Amino acid sequence: MLLFDKPTVLDIGCGRGLDGNILLQTNIAEKADQMWGCEPDTSIQSSICFHQVFPDTLENSSIPQNSVHVAYSSFVIEHIPDPADFFNKIHKCLIEGGVFLGITDYRWSFFNDVADDGVDKIEKLLPESCTLTV
Repeated sequence: MLLFDKPTVLDIGCGRGLDGNILLQTNIAEKADQMWGCEPDTSIQSSICFHQVFPDTLENSSIPQNSVHVAYSSFVIEHIPDPADFFNKIHKCLIEGGVFLGITDYRWSFFNDVADDGVDKIEKLLPESCTLTV
């Protein structure tokens, strides 16, 4: 059972596949009504599974507000210079009840500090209507 029927899915940092795997992106796209990507590196050829690719960082992209059901990133958020801008943009893009999934494992990033200091550090960056689940 899917959380959303025919969702619009956004892959943030879509350039080389989900964790380097194009097949995973394709499998997700088959379940989506619209599969969108966001990739600032325009030298990377995105997979043909995308209906639309926004050639910019998420924060500077033209992704419409309240248009995305599920957004995800894999090993992207540790490279974000301003996490608050990143999370605010995600919040604006997601429909009410939308979901963001982020995977990161970078030892020297801001997000590693969250693991050391507790989730309250990152919750302060999130808009009030967001919920953080760890």
